[in-house]
Order: sequence, then structure tokens, then C-alpha cells
Amino acid sequence: MTVRPVSTEDIPALTRVHVDAWRETYTGIVPQSFLDSLTYENREARWQRILAEPRPDDINFVAEVDGQVVGFSSGGRERQYDGEFTGELYALYLLKSAQGRGLGRRLFEAVVEHLVSKSYSNMLIWVLRDNPTVKFYEHMGGTKVREQEIGLGGEKLPEWGYGWSNLTEVKP
Repeated sequence: MTVRPVSTEDIPALTRVHVDAWRETYTGIVPQSFLDSLTYENREARWQRILAEPRPDDINFVAEVDGQVVGFSSGGRERQYDGEFTGELYALYLLKSAQGRGLGRRLFEAVVEHLVSKSYSNMLIWVLRDNPTVKFYEHMGGTKVREQEIGLGGEKLPEWGYGWSNLTEVKP
């Protein structure tokens, strides 16, 4: 099991994990029409853009098991100009078959270490309230600090923002 920075060669595997993890995690939470609309082709194009034109301080990591990409995490500068939080964990997805092995923690810690190396002292992540892994962020020391709604598939879904006010205190 390894966690390493993403390379362009990872795009097909990232695409598969991104779409499959959404379908595994959000069935029954997000409108099925939205999940059905997710395509590997669209996600692949998105990953190509992300990696071709990275924003300053952004980072992406993959988790591998036996040479197969099974998850990823992304982070960088907070995107909504929150005012309190300067760093953001954009995404952390892990296929269900790879959960429970510590890879989620390692993907999380990789982004935290990157943010600290770029002098970010705090971090925020937005998570759908009904995401079954929401407790993971609480276990990692996050505190619910925000609420908002996000539109997906024609519906408004509640999202919670979890914050870490001091990244140097995040314990591995």
C-alpha cells in the first residue's frame, strides 16, 4: 500500500476511482439521475485539465494497493474565500474494497503535510451531510464549522464544512 503524488499516467485510474467511488458512496443520497450522468469520459477530461493547469499550492495524491489505484486525495488553497480557513481538502475518495486499511488516513495526512509545507495553518473540507464516511473527518479531529446547500441533479443537498484550526496539531 502506497500513497504518492499523482502523475499524468494515473488519469485513467483516477477517472475510474472518481466515478466508481461516487457511485458506491452516494447511491441513495444523491439523485440517481446525477450518478447515472457521471461518465468516465467527462471525468477523464476534468483530470486532464486539473493536471495540465494546476493552481498554485494544489496537490493530488493517489493510493495504490498491489499497483492498482484505489483512491485519491486533493487539496490546496481554500476556494470560496472563507475568511477563516486558508487551506482546503478538496476531495478524498477511496473505493469501498480498499477502506479499513488506513489508506484514507494516509491520503488525508499527505494533503495536511503538503499544506503545512506551503505555510497553511488551517484547513476546511465540505462533505455531504449524509455521506456515510462523515465520521472519518470527526475522527481525524475535524470540527463541524459550516453548513450550506449544494445543487446536484436538480436537488439541494445539505453539506457540512469541517475545519481544523491548527494543522500542526493533526495527529498521524
